[in-house]
Amino acid sequence: MILNLCVLTPNRIVWDSEVKEIILPTTSGQIGILPNHAPIASAVDISILRIRFKDQWLTMALMGGLLEYIIQKVYIDIFVFF
Repeated sequence: MILNLCVLTPNRIVWDSEVKEIILPTTSGQIGILPNHAPIASAVDISILRIRFKDQWLTMALMGGLLEYIIQKVYIDIFVFF
């Protein structure tokens, strides 16, 4: 199974693609999301988002925001710096 990850900023969509896994710190601790994860909503801490995409790990800096996971679709509304 695959996750759909959508990373949004106020100005544009930074990432909208299928991924295998994501790992990121929330305000209540680090979380990893795999396919079939339970639905979740959380505040995202200033951190590094790790994305497993086509068997390689990519990183993205996050300046806080919101995480929402509903049925194989992950939305992260954040401020992003590359």
